[in-house]
Amino acid sequence: MKTKTKNDCEATYIAFVEASLLHLYLQIASTDRFCPLHKRNSVLSRWCKNALKNKTWQCIRPHIRDLLRVIKRQEPLEARLLAVYSSNTGLLLGSSPYHELQALLGVFEAQLNIYSCLEEEVEKQSDKLLCVIQRESIVNSFAENGAMKAPLDLNVRSDDIDSVIATIQAHSHFSVRVVGNTGNFTSLQLTP
Repeated sequence: MKTKTKNDCEATYIAFVEASLLHLYLQIASTDRFCPLHKRNSVLSRWCKNALKNKTWQCIRPHIRDLLRVIKRQEPLEARLLAVYSSNTGLLLGSSPYHELQALLGVFEAQLNIYSCLEEEVEKQSDKLLCVIQRESIVNSFAENGAMKAPLDLNVRSDDIDSVIATIQAHSHFSVRVVGNTGNFTSLQLTP
């Protein structure tokens, strides 16, 4: 049996990261709703646990175990995979503004406990901190390829809007400005 070199294992790890992201996106593509962080991590957790048993990924098992530890800490594994992919390939897989928005909403949930929903779902989420997006705003703001063609409006219910703005600036390439307040929501506008 031929032993794999370090370069072979690195290529295998990149292939695993690509396969993991593809698996995640295929699993969540069946719904139009935002898929929260815990569900994304659950999909990736099952994928990683099955990968530990697969001989194809044998040389990268320690890396897979590290990824499972990320999930146990309830951190966004998708963001970690995108970072690994982009740093090793020079391509930013999640670099389209739409993918960046999806990752940002995951960070909101993981770090600020701000859950995302569409405007028509607000009544169900009356007691939570929210980031509300109008369906029309998504349709009007993004092209089919994920490129941003118009500013995106977010309505955020949070006691600390400065932390929300700081999180947007730290975890995305979006420019953000406060547009106004409506009731207990602050309107923010994101531009690329």
